[in-house]
Amino acid sequence: MNPDNLPTIKSFFCGLCIFCFAYSGCCCLWVAGTTIEGEHSSYSGFSRGEYLAKILEETPKTRLARLQRTRIEPRDEVSDELIGVTMVLNGEYSDAINVFQQIEENTPGRYTTAANLGTAYELNGQLEDALKWVSEGINRNPDSHLGTEWLHVEIIKSLIRLRDDPDYFESNHILEIPEIVSKDWLLKIGGNEFTLTEVMAALDYQLKERMIFIKPPDPVVADLLYSYGLLEARTRIVETGIPLLKLSLQYGFSDLSSIENEISNYESLIQKRLFRRNVYICIGSFALLILAYFAIKNKWITLRRHSAS
Repeated sequence: MNPDNLPTIKSFFCGLCIFCFAYSGCCCLWVAGTTIEGEHSSYSGFSRGEYLAKILEETPKTRLARLQRTRIEPRDEVSDELIGVTMVLNGEYSDAINVFQQIEENTPGRYTTAANLGTAYELNGQLEDALKWVSEGINRNPDSHLGTEWLHVEIIKSLIRLRDDPDYFESNHILEIPEIVSKDWLLKIGGNEFTLTEVMAALDYQLKERMIFIKPPDPVVADLLYSYGLLEARTRIVETGIPLLKLSLQYGFSDLSSIENEISNYESLIQKRLFRRNVYICIGSFALLILAYFAIKNKWITLRRHSAS
């Protein structure tokens, strides 16, 4: 090879290395990962599993302190509700129930009273009363909590079943997730249908609220996290499903082998996709080198060595 060509060849190699580095790093601008089909996909947003792991660190007392720091002077019609809410956050459930019952008697029909009563009753273990008041809250305001309270109802129903059958979650789930979830999948519960978007929004909202009060282990939260992980992996990317499945294990999900198999399959999909990507990069780089070699050999481009003046 002509020594005069060396500076140009060195420059070519430098440019090629920069190109490959930039290509492999471009995904840093996106939350990117692997679909259940093993293909690359970009995910707009952030990992819900990592976010919920941070929520797990928050407690009712830290939530109360944060609310007190940011609280604006309440309106007259809800100031009495805040007394009961503070009691709930302090774990004084029976006292909170008394406060909300008095509010309902004095000013009946408020949505917030029904919702707060439902939560207080649930945390106090009075599940039938909780179901009654959460359902009443939906009747008073169907769009409350971003329209996700239907899932709260299903959670309480599952808690009642679990109370009557301690092994309930060994063969049942609050939400049954099919092996293949299409974008137009509908979840049918109690005569109602919910879209994939609505189901995932409900899981996200209800878990955010529940994980503040209920720490591991808990079979209900474990089951919800399991379903959320499956939906993330089967409809978005497996990389965002894995942290949710691991959180489910942290909450004591009963079927350890099921989650381990899911995670193992997802990690295998990731490795295969990355291997294919690296093979394509190597093939492309080799093809560019061959092209450059023949271009120089056949003088398709003119190379000049600049002498020092």
